[in-house]
Amino acid sequence: MIGIGILGSVTDVATFLAVLIGVHRIRESVETLAAGVVAVAREHRRVDDDRLQAELEVDDVDVAALQHPVRDGGDGGGSHE
Repeated sequence: MIGIGILGSVTDVATFLAVLIGVHRIRESVETLAAGVVAVAREHRRVDDDRLQAELEVDDVDVAALQHPVRDGGDGGGSHE
């Protein structure tokens, strides 16, 4: 079994674990943000959303989860076209 002493002191181990958890949470946020950017880009004709999606390495499923269907009137919003 590997002892804590191999990684350093208890403080070093705690810092290492905190950094790993932080990186994981940041990565999830960045992936969600990238999917949101692609979802918004799909609403605009002048943007090459397929290329943007490929560059950001975003899955269709993630983008679709963030897209909202456009409703005709009644929601108080304007047209996005």
